[in-house]
Amino acid sequence: MRNYDALRVHQLLVGAPGLRPVALGEGRRFARWELGALAELALGETVEPEGLTAASERGLRQRLGSAGREYQHCDERSRRYWLTDRSGIVGTIAVDSWPRGWQRLGVSSLYVHPRARRTGRALRALTTVYEAAAAAGFNGIRLDTHWSWQETVRFYLARGMWVGNWKHALTLEWGPDRPRYEVRRREEEFAFRLEYGGVCAPVFVARRDGGRLVLRRTRWHRRIEREQGRPGEDLLFHGLATFALHLAVAGWPLVRGAEEWERAPESCDIGAPEGLAYKIRRFERVARAEGWRVETPSPVVDAGLPTPSWISDG
Repeated sequence: MRNYDALRVHQLLVGAPGLRPVALGEGRRFARWELGALAELALGETVEPEGLTAASERGLRQRLGSAGREYQHCDERSRRYWLTDRSGIVGTIAVDSWPRGWQRLGVSSLYVHPRARRTGRALRALTTVYEAAAAAGFNGIRLDTHWSWQETVRFYLARGMWVGNWKHALTLEWGPDRPRYEVRRREEEFAFRLEYGGVCAPVFVARRDGGRLVLRRTRWHRRIEREQGRPGEDLLFHGLATFALHLAVAGWPLVRGAEEWERAPESCDIGAPEGLAYKIRRFERVARAEGWRVETPSPVVDAGLPTPSWISDG
């Protein structure tokens, strides 16, 4: 994919219903809306973007730490849009102007004002961008969110998005190469079910043993590996990461044993559930250092496990 493919996406978005490009001179206004979104997500405070004064904006940015800095926007990197309805502006979204990994187009700054929520507005905006990206030849979209923003994480998971990685944040993906999945709970067991061969069948099954995770791969897992080869391995690899995030938001343990917990840093970008537990510790530590609200279901780690060698990293 090349930059002109992304420009084709923006040509399609300009005329899309419910979207309006940010006009010349509206950049500061958009930045205040982004700040209001960040205040709600990071501090748990509802801020009216249109009511921010210079002094209140400055104070809010200071409270938000490094994330509150105002950066000079560059349209060569991404283009900004207002979400609109009959009442006017109800939210924001930004779409990259160049391709990212796996030929996906990046999305950021998705925010819907509280007065316009629970109307499907956010999902319609994502779907509009996804369809425009597909029409231009992209392999779907991807976006970043933070572990401490639990409502946002749950929203994306409920829409069937997949985990791409957890390197710097939680990167979630939506693409035609990622089939539909379900996560079902029955009594004390979770199952990650994947659509394959016309059937939505379980490929991972999890239960808990005290403070530890017990994870089982099913015969459907073996079948996909056998029949799909390398593509199947990639699908199951990201499927396990996606399942791990679902377990984490449910407050389930992510650590299977001492050996896996010792190797957790090996999966600090993507991989085993222990890698996600390892990164969650770091995500939460950074969030608290920035002064953010952290109200999360931290993954349970069995107190009987030996202290791993990397624990001195913080």
